[in-house]
Amino acid sequence: MANEEKILEMLGELKADMDAMKADIEAIKRSENGKKEIGEPMPDEKKKSLREALQEWYQSPYDEESERFFQFMDAEEARKAALYGE
Repeated sequence: MANEEKILEMLGELKADMDAMKADIEAIKRSENGKKEIGEPMPDEKKKSLREALQEWYQSPYDEESERFFQFMDAEEARKAALYGE
């Protein structure tokens, strides 16, 4: 294969890669335009479901599962303190 043919082949591959990148960028732009802005307020129904879930968790009896969770969290804090010296 002559040098010119190799160069043309490489240019063709480069163009195909650039076209694929352009398509990816356009797809990202379309998906970002469809998303909410970060500062937008949370919908009332979402707030209500979160509030209900937290209330249910808060009112649940302190049981063995909760004890294991808090023991895990204490162990995790101790591990971080030992690792990072905090």
